[in-house]
Amino acid sequence: MITDRETLWKVLRHYEVPEKLVSLIQNTYQVDTSDQLDDLDFADDLALLSHNQSQMQDKTTRLATTSTGTGLKINSKKTELMKINTTVQTPVTVGGEPIKEVESFIYLGSAA
Repeated sequence: MITDRETLWKVLRHYEVPEKLVSLIQNTYQVDTSDQLDDLDFADDLALLSHNQSQMQDKTTRLATTSTGTGLKINSKKTELMKINTTVQTPVTVGGEPIKEVESFIYLGSAA
């Protein structure tokens, strides 16, 4: 696990992660440590992990705000939400649009 953030930025750039995405990740790490996203997976996909619906909505809203500040926008039509072990029916939204809920998904084309 990489703990040195400067090394993380170098690794992201080494793997040619777009600068706007590196900037987005850097901005997220500038938030107080008790208020960080739980999981960031680079490439062009991002996975947010939350313990409840309220936390997921908050993280999604903060991500959308941070993204806008770096010139990026979350595509709500391509965004998916997978809930596990919950009965909460309240939708998570981005830009006022509910995020599509799925039972499973393929991450980075990992399925053969």
